[in-house]
Amino acid sequence: MIIVLAIAAPAVASDAAVRQLGVSGALFSLSASGPVPDTPNTSDAADAADTSVRSVTAQMRHAPRKLAQAGAPVHAHPVGPATPPLPHVSTGGTPVNVDGMAAAAGASGVSGAAGEQQYVQVVGAAMAVYGKHDGALQSGPVNLHALFSGAGADACTAPGGGAASVLYDQLEKRWLLSWLAGAPGRHVQCIAVSTSADAGGSYYRYAINMVGAGGAALQVDDARIALWPDAYYLTFSLFDNAQGGYRGPRVCGIDRAALLRGRDAALHCQDPGAAFGPAVAASLEGETAPPKGTPAPILSLDFTEDGTGARLLLWRFAFASASMGEPLAIAVAPFQSACADVGAAPCIGQPRPGLTQFAPGDRLMPRAVYRHDAGDLGRVGNVGDDAGRGALLLAHAVQQRDGGTGLRWYELRAPLRAVHVYQQGTHAPDAAHGAQGSIGIDRAGNIALGYGVAGPDTPPGVRYTGRQRSDPPGRMQSEEVVVNGSGVQLGAARQLAATGALTLDPADGCTFWYTQQYLPLTGHAAWRTRIASFKFRNCM
Repeated sequence: MIIVLAIAAPAVASDAAVRQLGVSGALFSLSASGPVPDTPNTSDAADAADTSVRSVTAQMRHAPRKLAQAGAPVHAHPVGPATPPLPHVSTGGTPVNVDGMAAAAGASGVSGAAGEQQYVQVVGAAMAVYGKHDGALQSGPVNLHALFSGAGADACTAPGGGAASVLYDQLEKRWLLSWLAGAPGRHVQCIAVSTSADAGGSYYRYAINMVGAGGAALQVDDARIALWPDAYYLTFSLFDNAQGGYRGPRVCGIDRAALLRGRDAALHCQDPGAAFGPAVAASLEGETAPPKGTPAPILSLDFTEDGTGARLLLWRFAFASASMGEPLAIAVAPFQSACADVGAAPCIGQPRPGLTQFAPGDRLMPRAVYRHDAGDLGRVGNVGDDAGRGALLLAHAVQQRDGGTGLRWYELRAPLRAVHVYQQGTHAPDAAHGAQGSIGIDRAGNIALGYGVAGPDTPPGVRYTGRQRSDPPGRMQSEEVVVNGSGVQLGAARQLAATGALTLDPADGCTFWYTQQYLPLTGHAAWRTRIASFKFRNCM
């Protein structure tokens, strides 16, 4: 049986109704699936869809907006290359370092997450399950539409789709899969929630029709999912159609408790408008949660028509009241978004004969990570004052003065109340172009940053860096190579996806898992993905 939840007025959802839910579209609750098929299906899996994101810089309505101002930055250390460089990143290498699924033409979204015993990777609209001990493939790859077999949701059962992401809910030991499916004249966001800690088991299935006011169909891209205690949050970029018409970000919260039980779920959404760039919701890291009912942080970059900026924007989304307050402006070091002018020359180089590519510099990279117990690792504020708890980690690609790209990163403290910049830095250690970054924090307070890299003398590969909690603020240690590329992308210049995922192992709270794409061969569709694990020596 399919239960259709109706839609009410735009922007504000009802409080707790199961039928009047908001602007986002209908949420369908479907019956549970059977186990994930054991038989690999690669014919329409990872290479089925081009999920490259669209730049929104030129389409945004850059007009005055009502913004509240955060307090003065605290410990806002200067950004720039580390001089002298710090020692080599103290992780002892990558115990697991294996190839994942193919990534076709480099436009397929790549995501991954570690559970108690398994690692799940999704590429395009396909998933595969690996063992954490040695990275051996346990099942798949299989197209995600197989999870919706017999559900009656036409878009989610059709082969193809893309822009998939995976999340492991460490609080309840469940897997969450989300991907974008296409139906005639509309986009549908498909969601699958595992019924157990086994990624290869059965799933509760849901779907969201992406529509605007009056039921008009919308196009979306760059869908991301995040964990918060009372809701799972989805963020999208909205467009009128495939040709453009940027409408701004959409932020949706879905009742987490209901999804975990396979029940009908309340869906509350907000559309801030086209004056704002793509947004991302903070995802809880670790097992210490903020107080019940705490609003979830929602973040975005703030920049002008030419891609320059010096602020982050932060909203607080209260799921119980279906409300999202006015954005708070947080002053940061000035930046120039990478590849801000997509109509001009591309900015991510490759060795010849490869063509230069574009990077998604107009948005924060996946994921925005919030750790509530970070204040215990280096408290700011008064002991026992919850306003001093919590660290929020963010990263995005920036243009360097020499024409290359680097990765700007931030650690915000107390983002649930008196938010301030604790430290910030730009990682650009050499002439190679760093982009597609993903950041995380472990139980000891160490920060890791994984990213793709390419340049005129550097085939597209994968690297990571990090810092121990005792390192000088604003600085990253010397980088480590996950895998060097040995080929280049041929064909027309294209926008690369905002891809890759750095996640923390819930079993020990110390081991990071990173997945990203790279090029082992030269060709038009030769991209592969890599899966690697590492941990800092001081994390026990």
